[in-house]
Amino acid sequence: ETNLVLVEPASGAVHHLNPVAAGVWDLLEAPACLEEIIGLFRETFPDQDPDRIGADLERLFRELLTARVILPDHRQVGA
Repeated sequence: ETNLVLVEPASGAVHHLNPVAAGVWDLLEAPACLEEIIGLFRETFPDQDPDRIGADLERLFRELLTARVILPDHRQVGA
């Protein structure tokens, strides 16, 4: 198991990612929105509660945004 840590650019705070969060981070190598990631996880883990997947990933995205290690996507749909 590989450990992944992220460092907040402004504060230098260190965040240790669990395996699921590290998987999301890997998926974000190419820009992706929250809904795309939720859909992928629901397909990959069909035996898991889809509402729980959505809630967990929404919380993770909020934490990553708050830590400023990801940026919001301001592209407009259909643009």
